[in-house]
Amino acid sequence: MNRRSLAALIILNTLLIVAIVMASFTAQPTVAQSFGSDGENYTMLSGPIQGRSQNDGIYIIDVQKGNVIAAYFDGSSKKFVVIKGTNVPADLRKEETRR
Repeated sequence: MNRRSLAALIILNTLLIVAIVMASFTAQPTVAQSFGSDGENYTMLSGPIQGRSQNDGIYIIDVQKGNVIAAYFDGSSKKFVVIKGTNVPADLRKEETRR
């Protein structure tokens, strides 16, 4: 192995280590997953719930209708608890009429 290839490997390894360190310290607060069939399209997000530091929640969105449900899993009762559901387009129309 000559000096040039050794230097290239050292630089490459250094860049890979920096990339791994940066990726491990970068927080990703939400993760999304889409699912559905027969013309239905849903997106599910996970993330923190305001006021509940011990539980992360899931947010299920019906993309076509604009319905959103926020829920979390209660470990003691082993059930999902729905916090709130709403229809975003209807809420936006209500807000527009208030102005």
